[in-house]
Amino acid sequence: MIDTVAIDCRLDDHALVIRDSTGHVLWEGRVEGVDVLSVVRLGETCVAVLEWGQKQQVGRLLNLVRVAKNGSVLWRAEMPTNRNAEAYTKISIEGEDLVAWSFSGLMVRLDPETGRIRSKQFVG
Repeated sequence: MIDTVAIDCRLDDHALVIRDSTGHVLWEGRVEGVDVLSVVRLGETCVAVLEWGQKQQVGRLLNLVRVAKNGSVLWRAEMPTNRNAEAYTKISIEGEDLVAWSFSGLMVRLDPETGRIRSKQFVG
């Protein structure tokens, strides 16, 4: 089976750029006004780690988000701890799993459809 890539997710100066298969830009910008640190493609969407110290808000920024082709946020990932200083720092796709690493040293496997935690393990 051939994996047909319909979109491409890239970073350009801390902004997310989503392109279709012809290279046409579908959406470009900072997600909800926040810089993007890293991004991976997940099907017809992008999953992005947002800069956790940038947005002023009450509480903490849920900084791992799944983004649609039009730039709208589909979900925010559940955080692995209740600490205010917690944030996601890195993401990858491993097989069918969305894997993220947190500031507190946890490797987290997330449900790609909901952003809910499937499992977590301390890795230092």
